[in-house]
Amino acid sequence: MENTAHIAERCRLDLLTGARVFPSVKIPPGETSRSTLWKKCREGAQRRYATITPPVEERLRHEVETIDELGYTPYFLVVADIVGYATEKSIPWSPRGSASGSLACYCLGITQVDPIAHDLYFERFLNRERSDPPDIDLDLCSRRRDEVIAYV
Repeated sequence: MENTAHIAERCRLDLLTGARVFPSVKIPPGETSRSTLWKKCREGAQRRYATITPPVEERLRHEVETIDELGYTPYFLVVADIVGYATEKSIPWSPRGSASGSLACYCLGITQVDPIAHDLYFERFLNRERSDPPDIDLDLCSRRRDEVIAYV
C-alpha cells in the first residue's frame, strides 16, 4: 500500500477538457494542414471533374475555409487517410450521412456522391453556427475492420 501511494504521488494526469484533440497527420515540409487539405481537395476535384468550373472552385474554397476556421482540418485529413488505406488494401467501406453534402469529402474520396450534381447542402453537414463536430460515418467490412483499426 505504501509503494502504491508513492507511485501515485509521482503521477500527474492533465486532461484537456473542452478541447478538440485530433491525431497528428503527416504534413509535407513547408506546408500547413490547411494548404495540404486544399491541395488534396484540388487534386481530387481535378480527378472528379476534369475541368474545375468557377462554381466548383468557389464552393470548394468556401468548404475548406469553413473546415479550417472551425479547426477540423486534421479530422478531414485523417478520415481521408483512413479511406485511402482501406481502398488501397481492398477493404470494403461505405460512408453514410450528411457528409455526402460536402464537396471536400467528395474530392478527398471519402464519399462517392457528387453534391454539386445532386444539389446537396454543405451547411447541413457543417456550418459556423453548429457547435458539435462533424460526423463522417464510415462503415467498414466486418471481416476486415480490425485491419483498419490496427492501421489507425
